[in-house]
Parts: sequence; C-alpha cells; structure tokens
Amino acid sequence: MDCNTLKVLGGVAAAVVAGVYVLWGPGDSRRTPRRKDTCPGLTNLGNTCFLNAVLQALAPCKSIMHWLGDFVEQHIHQNYSDFLAYTLVKVLKDLNNEGTALTDDVTPYEVTDALRSRRWVISQDEQDAHELFHVLTESLDEETSRFPAVLSLLEVLDLQKGQYLNHTDFKSKINSELPSLPERQSNNLPFRGLLACQLSCKLCGYKNPVKHDTFDSLSLSLPDHTLGVLTLDRLLRDYITSETVQSVSCEGCAKIQQAINKSPPGSPAPKTTFAKRMTISKLPRSLCLHIQRTVWLNNGSNMKKFDIVKFPEILIMDNYVYHKQALRPQEVSSRLVGGQEVKQDLVVPSTPKKQRQVPSSYLRPSLTDPPLTRGPLRPKELDIPSQSSHNLTNGNQINSYPGNSNHSDMYKLVSVVVHLGGVESGHFITYRRAPGEYSHKWLYTSDSMVKRVTLQEVMESEAYMLFYEKI
Repeated sequence: MDCNTLKVLGGVAAAVVAGVYVLWGPGDSRRTPRRKDTCPGLTNLGNTCFLNAVLQALAPCKSIMHWLGDFVEQHIHQNYSDFLAYTLVKVLKDLNNEGTALTDDVTPYEVTDALRSRRWVISQDEQDAHELFHVLTESLDEETSRFPAVLSLLEVLDLQKGQYLNHTDFKSKINSELPSLPERQSNNLPFRGLLACQLSCKLCGYKNPVKHDTFDSLSLSLPDHTLGVLTLDRLLRDYITSETVQSVSCEGCAKIQQAINKSPPGSPAPKTTFAKRMTISKLPRSLCLHIQRTVWLNNGSNMKKFDIVKFPEILIMDNYVYHKQALRPQEVSSRLVGGQEVKQDLVVPSTPKKQRQVPSSYLRPSLTDPPLTRGPLRPKELDIPSQSSHNLTNGNQINSYPGNSNHSDMYKLVSVVVHLGGVESGHFITYRRAPGEYSHKWLYTSDSMVKRVTLQEVMESEAYMLFYEKI
C-alpha cells in the first residue's frame, strides 16, 4: 500500500471519528452546569444593551417579583400569557435561576414583542435605560388599571354600549346616562411613590394646600460645580431643598390686608415671594434613583458628566421624608389682627433619628437619542408556553437587616446600572446581587457576559441608576 493510499484512508478515518463525536459525543449532556451563585446573561438583539441592563437590574428586586407573580395568579383564568406582567416575570425568573431556561443566555425577544404589541416603537437605534424603565412601569400601570388611562375615539362606541358603566344614577343635562369609571388600582406598583409639593409665603407664613404627585423614580441632578466628593446624601438633600418663586398671589396676606385696611372681600390678593418645597410623602417598596448625567450647555450642545457619586449599601431615607405632625407652639405662625388670631398649619420634617454608620469594542447607545414612542398598532401573537401559577411566584422573603432597626425607612442596594462611554455613544452594564441564597455576592452583567465581582468594585462604579429594596 503506497503512501498516498495511507493518507486517504487516514483522512477518511479522521472524518468518521469526527462525525461519530458530533452525533453521539458528549454534547450538551456533559456541558459544565452553570454555578448557582451566578445568573444567565442576555442576548443582545441589536443595540438592546439598555433593555438587558434594566432586566438584570429588576431581577434581584424581590418586591417586583412578588407583585408580578401575584398579578399573574389573579388573572390565571384569563389569557394571562398576553400580559406584559407574565412576560416580565417569566424572563426575570430565568435570570434568577428559577425558570425553565437551560441555556447560559436568555433571549428577551418576548419582552420586545410585548412592548411592540402595546404600540411602543423600539427601533434598532440606540436608546436609554432610564427611559425604558419608565416605558415598562407605564405599560404595567395601564395593564393593571381596570379602564384605559385615555380613551380613544374608537372606544367611544364601547362607552355607548355601557362597557365602563357601573352606575345608572348619574344623568347629564339631557337626562342621558353618564359613564362612571372605577378607581384606578395602580398605586400598588412596587416603584410607585408620592411626592408632596407645597408653596409657603415668606412674608406671612401662609401655606398653600399640599399637592401630591406620583413618581416611579427620582431623578437627581448633579451640581454645576463640585468641591470634594459627591455623595448620594448631597443629591437627595438638594432634591428637597426649597426654591424661591416670585410674584405668587397670597391668600394669607390678603386676609391680613382685609383685616387691617377693611378692604372689601374679593379684592385682588397681593403678590409676594413664596418658598416652594418638593418632599417625599410616601416611599415605594422598590426605590429607583436616577442620576442625571446629561447636561445642556449655553450654546445648545450637550455633554455627559462623569462625576463619581458615593452611595451606601444601606440607604436610610428618614431624613428625606416629610409629614404633617402635631404643631408645637414655636411652629405656629400666628398674627393678632383686629383682635383675631390667624394661624397657619405647617408641614414640618420628621425628627431625624440618630444615624448609625453603615457600610459604605461595543455598539454604543446614547443618552440623548430620540425617545421611545408609541407607533401604529401592529398586533403580534406572543408565543409563550403556559406554566403553572405556582411556578410564577417567588416565595423568598426580603431579608431583614441584622442590626439596629430604629430607622423606619431603610433600603438595601440590589442593583446598579452604569453607562459606559460619552454622551453620543456608550454601553449599559449592570451590577446586581446574585440570585437566591447567594444574594450577598455581586455580579457584573454585560449582555451575555456575567462574572463575579467584589462589593468594592460595585461601590466605586459610576452609577447611572440605583435600585434599592425596602428592608
């Protein structure tokens, strides 16, 4: 047998061995299983690192997992697979090693399909993680409401058919029935909190009624000029600092003027200087803090600020929450006018307790790209396999802090979203706690890449979004 024949037979034998290995070799059955103290990555579908970063940040938030699971269980007899809540809880459970995913990477196409079915246009252009977070909360808000937030002209027919009609006692001027819409039940969202805004006159102390507004995240501005190290405490204090508002009509000064000058009722109220203060009246179970890093210059251009903001692992919010208390004598603004005492109620901060020491090459999305918008409705079937409702509920309880719990509003850091790059381009990554019993460990997630990191690396990161869970 000559040398050429031996070479041919050797090549055939090698090909046969390779084929046998491919067809009947170890394959996936011998693949090293993923460690329990880590989590799957997320496939980038084309400039979707902003989506992957938000999903990884939400995964360790136990309150959102409980809320989503409860919502799905309440709608288990409906076509619950059409709900965004079901899609989210399914993906988040995979990211916490509690789902059915067997691969090291999870593909979040179901989330993008669910948002497109709700008319959100998610193009291949670069987007912002904070904006997507509000898209998700707004969509969940609309989904969990018992009636649409805004009725379109096409839904007028539904009103005429009485779809939203609960009572027949309400009559219009032409004696026709008026629809009675039920109360919205969206205030139970884990990220939903309340802000309180109040104007107070600097001259007489009169205070306008408090106006409340909801929030899903608090956007904190960086100061124009920084001296020393910036802290999260500094940004939160700046957020609730009073600002001056000029030329506001004051009813308190008008009453005093009427009493002194005997002016007739209905006279124009004098305009004075007011102090406007925005405070937090109700904290959510999951607190999202957004650090605004994009600033606009006088010439109309924008830039990104790279300031490092020191943030704590355990955040105490007592000093930033205000509520109405019983008034002490020194807190009552009173004036004797014509023998009549005029008193104004004050909204005062809760007394701060003694604070204890606590442990302190990509396709790049931009922070300033066009926002996500609603577009034409393009229905698409969501091909999501059904599963038992018992597999949708996260039964783990939020861990209590193993120390003195004198503070009523304590939060534990669970994830940090970081934007790498400049204002025109960049990449979103997330630091998050490991799933389950390994939540004391931290992970670095960048799309499909996941690796272990130290707490020190997390605390030294250039935070863009901070996610805290109430203890």
